[in-house]
Amino acid sequence: LLVALLVCWFVPPRFVAVKTRGMALAATHWLAKMSLVGPLMNVIIIVALRLDRALPVTNTALAAHPLVLLLHVDATYGYTGVLGATITLLILTYVVLSDHRALLFFRTTGIKTSLPPVLTSSASSSSSSSSTLRQRVRLVLLPVAALGALGACLASMFLPAISVNYEGMIGLAVDALGANANRTYTVAGIGSEFPLALSAPRSFAAHFTQSYYFASVFLFPFLDVLVSVICAIVPMRPYTRKVTYYLCENFHALAAADVMGIALVAAVLQIRHLIRRMSELFCAPVNPYINTFFQQQYNTTGVCAAVDAHYEVGTPLLVVASVAVWAATAYFQHRMRAQLYTPHHNQS
Repeated sequence: LLVALLVCWFVPPRFVAVKTRGMALAATHWLAKMSLVGPLMNVIIIVALRLDRALPVTNTALAAHPLVLLLHVDATYGYTGVLGATITLLILTYVVLSDHRALLFFRTTGIKTSLPPVLTSSASSSSSSSSTLRQRVRLVLLPVAALGALGACLASMFLPAISVNYEGMIGLAVDALGANANRTYTVAGIGSEFPLALSAPRSFAAHFTQSYYFASVFLFPFLDVLVSVICAIVPMRPYTRKVTYYLCENFHALAAADVMGIALVAAVLQIRHLIRRMSELFCAPVNPYINTFFQQQYNTTGVCAAVDAHYEVGTPLLVVASVAVWAATAYFQHRMRAQLYTPHHNQS
């Protein structure tokens, strides 16, 4: 991505056409946003695999130092650095794309109309056409649909998204300790529990990751839709609309609800294979004995450690709703951009 970004920034138009450069910059910006799938998937897996259960104590001498079945993650600065570098790359691609648009288009300084952008395409038509079905769809139904998609997106984050079931001997151990080996997580719950899944819950890595998680998944999508709808349907002065449009572009670039949906899908596909690789070195010697003596008696998977994951209703709802939110805000910003900019034909 960085190489493609540098090529688009430095290579002259005689080698890379302006239209091609714009498409390449838009693609790098989208791919930079998709690079957040890895960090968000790590957050999901870290929370889903968390174990913190104390063994029952029958001897009072051991009450002060009970034995604990513990599985936490040490989030080093390398992990924080990867997340920070991904965010930096996302911001850089947006800055370069914005500069490209600013060079390719003249700012329109003589706008006389304060009509909402969703009406500007037919503003020159007769006054009787203002009550047509097309005008009503643009002015009413599209914002309502965008807000409805946002509501569905936010609601999906409080519905069960994934379920994780511990299997094998570790599942028997969790059940024996009085905990449920089958756990269900929501998107909001994953963010809340993330610091508790780390060995240092008050570290910089915990606070930085949790803050960005909630900002990208909850705050920025909400602001993206809200500001885009207001700017698209409310009459404003040209300068006010231009400033609001810049805010819309920034919120749209930073919103990651759609990326979170992809991260949930990827996490469910990866958890089982990850646990198999992590436990293979330690479990391979004892798995044959477990398979022989415990599988039939306890009706469990004949391995010492295994985890199975499934999607719940929140995941498909989040994927569909976040795509609808992205499409609605992209359309509104396209209408605003068409009102605020005019083409610059000298593209050399």
